[in-house]
Amino acid sequence: MVNIDHEVVQPFAPMVVLDLTTESGTRISWDALRSPGLEAVHLGLLCGTSSCARGVPIPAAMRNAGVPEPPPLRSAQHSIGLPNLSQHHQRRVDSANALYRLAIEILVLCHVHGIIMSSENPANGWLWAAFVALALEHSLAAAKILGQLQMVLFHACCHGSTRRRNTGWLSTPGVYDALSATCKNDQPYEPWGVKWQAGSWVFDISEKAQYPHLLARRATACLVQFLTKHRTLITEYHRIVEIHADEPAPENSKQLPPHFTGVKKPEEDECTATRPLGEKVNGCKAIPTVKMIPQKLCVEKSTQVDMADLS
Repeated sequence: MVNIDHEVVQPFAPMVVLDLTTESGTRISWDALRSPGLEAVHLGLLCGTSSCARGVPIPAAMRNAGVPEPPPLRSAQHSIGLPNLSQHHQRRVDSANALYRLAIEILVLCHVHGIIMSSENPANGWLWAAFVALALEHSLAAAKILGQLQMVLFHACCHGSTRRRNTGWLSTPGVYDALSATCKNDQPYEPWGVKWQAGSWVFDISEKAQYPHLLARRATACLVQFLTKHRTLITEYHRIVEIHADEPAPENSKQLPPHFTGVKKPEEDECTATRPLGEKVNGCKAIPTVKMIPQKLCVEKSTQVDMADLS
């Protein structure tokens, strides 16, 4: 698993610090995305420029105290940016749009290679409208791929958040259905507000971008359960053995695709494809076929995760 962010503050997992709005950052990210065996990609995109909280009137008393009133930067008619923005705000919108365009390209890559894809943002944010506009800008095919994804809606407080945020989780259909949840208003929530911190006003909505532990665990459980049911996972097997291509496969074994081991298929190497068994050729290596032997105890194959177990 590779976790990428443009800044890191007390991470709970190893992180790669990478600015995906730069050419070098994008190039490195594509190297990771094209890695063999990639099963899923999740995008937690910044929502600052797409937030509908922008433009909400700030009470006069707070304005008199110096609290700023962030202006809206997008709308239904201008989902990729309002016209006549200030230079500061235009730079912010352009930077966000660069990430959104990258997200559309990643979406297409995932669709082509059968990789599970998901992206999270506020359900009522302008990101989703921007996705539609930028997918159409990319290609009709990208727009169709976007339209095939499933929007799972939930209140963040149902998955460990201290605030009742309406959240959208756009994803490959059938993977994250169990995250769908509606708040019953049966618990207290932290209010949304603003505070003076380190010499500037900070809105609560811009804080705590990291997911609650419970949400992260439940999303992971959904993904693992889907992969266990629909894909062949390495963890389902006891050990990996290498045998010659002409040897019979062990009983109840399953052949491992070449990309898991980094070896080429025998037919891709003319040395092994054209020489008799056992004959060595200078500069050539015999390339074995890789087989997998299942575990006798199917522990991994029976791991069905109940969401209630994670509450």
